[in-house]
Amino acid sequence: MGRCRRKRTFAGGGELALVASTLIAIMGASPSASAAEIDPAIAAHFAQYSLPTPNAGVVIICHGFGCAYRTEVALDPADHRKLAEILAKGRASPQAEREAVAQAVAWFDRRVGPVAGTTQRVALADFRHMGEAYQFDCVDASLNTTSALVVLQLLDLLKHHKVLAPVARGRGFDFRPLHATAVLIENAAPEQWSVDLWTRGYGQPPEIMQLSRWLQLDIWPWSNP
Repeated sequence: MGRCRRKRTFAGGGELALVASTLIAIMGASPSASAAEIDPAIAAHFAQYSLPTPNAGVVIICHGFGCAYRTEVALDPADHRKLAEILAKGRASPQAEREAVAQAVAWFDRRVGPVAGTTQRVALADFRHMGEAYQFDCVDASLNTTSALVVLQLLDLLKHHKVLAPVARGRGFDFRPLHATAVLIENAAPEQWSVDLWTRGYGQPPEIMQLSRWLQLDIWPWSNP
């Protein structure tokens, strides 16, 4: 069964925030890479896991279920250029941008995987993989995907969407186990979209769908129409 549930976090946020600030200063990140431009709900959500707000200079990759393990990955100008190249294909429309976002998140997963040691992670990792440092549960996947999306927004690569805080569905006792996803909101509609990496294996594009539909789905894909 593909149950995904929250696990207690371990690392303190103060040290991570200090390391992130130091890396940004060293790398000379653009002034646009400011946490002030991000939805405050994202910062609040990351603070629940003692994580700093994502920025364009460095990301903290969560793995091992419930962000039990954290790996810092610095993003340099070459990474930014690659993301810009991928997102350039999505300028024509919101749908095109979502398709480009999916490719960017897949690239991001491959970029951080060798550093975090998550290249062997599998789709729908469940309790059988709990505590394994190379796996993501939905909490890890939603946080990491949100970090990738925030980087895109801070680099001004999103023209048709903005990033929201992760959203969860299910309550455990209603036969719908807890499951979390990253979220985009379309500027014009505004329609919200889930960007779910947990249902995909390493290096694969995330599953993107209307959040209203995602919220109604069961946790187990094979039980859905």
